[in-house]
Amino acid sequence: MTMSTAAQKSVVPETPLQDCAGAYLVFEFTGKRYGVNAAMLKESIRLPELTPVDDEPDYIVGVLNLRGRILPVMDLNLRMGRRTKPYTIHHCVVVLNNQGRLLGLMANDLVKLTDYQDSDVDPLQHFEEKDTPMPRRLLHCVRGVAKDSDELVAVLDTDILFSSAWPEDKDINDDLPGRLTEPGNFCPEASDADRAIFLDRRQRLMQLPEAMDTSESASMAVIRMGQAFLGIDLSIVRGFAGTRKITPVPCCPAYILGNINLRGEVLTVVDLRGFLQLPPADPSAYLQVLVARSGNITVAVSIDEIQDVIRLGNETTAQAPVAGGALTGDFVKGAVIYKKKMISIIDLNHILTSGMLVVNQEKTI
Repeated sequence: MTMSTAAQKSVVPETPLQDCAGAYLVFEFTGKRYGVNAAMLKESIRLPELTPVDDEPDYIVGVLNLRGRILPVMDLNLRMGRRTKPYTIHHCVVVLNNQGRLLGLMANDLVKLTDYQDSDVDPLQHFEEKDTPMPRRLLHCVRGVAKDSDELVAVLDTDILFSSAWPEDKDINDDLPGRLTEPGNFCPEASDADRAIFLDRRQRLMQLPEAMDTSESASMAVIRMGQAFLGIDLSIVRGFAGTRKITPVPCCPAYILGNINLRGEVLTVVDLRGFLQLPPADPSAYLQVLVARSGNITVAVSIDEIQDVIRLGNETTAQAPVAGGALTGDFVKGAVIYKKKMISIIDLNHILTSGMLVVNQEKTI
């Protein structure tokens, strides 16, 4: 919030933040980075045409019929009282699910999944302007700031964001058809070609497959290893990290790259490329890892980069042997099409619990 020099302000006493520990999705919007609880992440979608709704706050830039459910989409710049920038076909929407209610956050790009401890998130000093035109609760939607390498990440308070999109005294579905504006009002500055892309995305996202089993829907992290694109069930992912320092472990198989210290926790780094019949990692490259946990087993898996987070349902999954271009093997569950590429879905939980990472038949990772 920008304050005039003449504005009177009072500092709300700062208290240590608690219950911030966990996995977060970090995304970027207009040059700023935000973190949101990964447990609420449903999927990310490319920005479709949205339908503006009368009588909604200006920061709700429109709604979308997402497979039969209403998704209000929020612009964080407008939500925080800042100016925003025009949207393009390169924007995406981070879709959150809070006890059955959906909320979309406008984003430019997904940066990474990472793990924060309470000590990683510093509380914000909240200020109040005298005679401020907006209720105080509308200004404070950031729980704190996390220091991530050289970047600052604003950790969002999702409870406040959802309460402002879905207020207790009003349901966004109330009289919704009568409050929708005319189609075509979204992104009036877009070219005809871009407008056609927006519309095509909206129509595709409205479709509800008849055979869809929503109980089996899941979110999947799309990663890259060399030229291969792989999918990992997000429920097993604790975060992503990068490091240049790795400590070799003597007398270990080649797939054990060494140990790293990640926020005080020593993790063993494994390279699964050999098991998946992929070329080995470049040892001189900057090390990116996916941190995965299954039961009491936690490892860091060497990857090249995270590409996206998408929703995965049974209707989009093919068995790996019949999916041309996909990897096959005991640890490959199937395959999906992603941006015209074939993605192999890796059963990382099976890999961690199968004993294949046993060292000398005694030590497991």
